[in-house]
Amino acid sequence: MVGIAIPTFMVGLLPGYERWGWGAVALLIFCRMLQGIFKAGEADGIRIYVFEQFGRKHPCLISSSISCSAYVGIGLASLVASQVPTEGETWRWVFFGSSICSIPVYLLRSHLVETPPFLQFQKNSQHPISLKNIVRAYWPSLIQTIMICGAAGGIYQFYLVFQGTYLSRVLNLIPSELAIQYSLSLITLDVFALLLAGWAADRWGYARVGKTGGMMTVGLAVINILVSVDGMVFFPLMVLTTVSMVFFVAPAYLFVTQQYDVGIRFRCLSLGHTFGSMLFSGTTPVICLFLWQATGLSYAPFLYFLFLVAMGLSAFLWRAKENAYNAWFL
Repeated sequence: MVGIAIPTFMVGLLPGYERWGWGAVALLIFCRMLQGIFKAGEADGIRIYVFEQFGRKHPCLISSSISCSAYVGIGLASLVASQVPTEGETWRWVFFGSSICSIPVYLLRSHLVETPPFLQFQKNSQHPISLKNIVRAYWPSLIQTIMICGAAGGIYQFYLVFQGTYLSRVLNLIPSELAIQYSLSLITLDVFALLLAGWAADRWGYARVGKTGGMMTVGLAVINILVSVDGMVFFPLMVLTTVSMVFFVAPAYLFVTQQYDVGIRFRCLSLGHTFGSMLFSGTTPVICLFLWQATGLSYAPFLYFLFLVAMGLSAFLWRAKENAYNAWFL
């Protein structure tokens, strides 16, 4: 939490491009990288903590509730940011205030007691496992984690965040106000669909629900491409695609969480999640704009969306530990 707060506060102090030129840009990128690195270490930790503490009866629903809380936070942050004037220096106070918010979170975090499974591991463990041995033994699962987390973050970035800006400001197909309404509506739908997907996965099995959601998303991604070729915007299609995405992503997150033993779960999930975010999630807007500029095709970014979904689904179906997880795929 300290690692997240310090670069957030520093962003509020940074001089603009007109004063420091590319030095200001480099410092901003450095602060954002630090935010991402430290966020990965804490976000996955709380997901694992809640899963191990309360997830015996309803593991996927519990895991989905963590994602819901994150999206609610993102929605509140976006609401605050939308009220900040684009002119002047008011935006700096948003970063100052955000860094101060880390204080109560830090205090709450310091009062948490480790989960019973991890305490049992600490009691029985003699020596910590080195990262080298972890990578050697779990490299298939790490690759799966990178692909699934990268795909999950990437399709969220594209469909719920980037798509509205692309359709309104780049293609000029819809007004910016309508694009914002669409994005907020889809993010709200995403929150409620996560709880429904978690309940469904616990009831009918997260392998079955995840595969169904992934295959539906692939099909709907193709339809999105066909619609974008004709320069059309069809909101009911966005709703269906968002729901199918959630029914794939929610079980997939639980899948990668259970790939690892208790003693190495935190390190492996954070490592795979961080690399997945750097390679696929955080770069999604840049790659999509590059594809559009390089090809001149309005539907080129939707092809990348299809690639991300297919990559995540293929990793979900990949039987890295066929014997241990064979029951999931029957």
